[in-house]
Amino acid sequence: MDDRPRRSDFREFVRTHHPDVGGDQATFVAGLAAYRPAVIRADDPRLAADVVFRRTPHGLLAVVDRMVRWYAQRRRPPRVR
Repeated sequence: MDDRPRRSDFREFVRTHHPDVGGDQATFVAGLAAYRPAVIRADDPRLAADVVFRRTPHGLLAVVDRMVRWYAQRRRPPRVR
């Protein structure tokens, strides 16, 4: 089964109706429900999971962070005995 036309239709729908680009939220939610596969139900616990963002250091702090992690990994005992 080829899902490329369906995927392209979905992408076009999101580009035009997403609330961040000025679309109506109710229309967007209804469209997502229409495109959602029948296998995934609305009460699926995977859909209720929180999104977690992790900030990584930049610049000199990133270099220091990598060195600290490398040193800690080198001093860790082996996993296999």
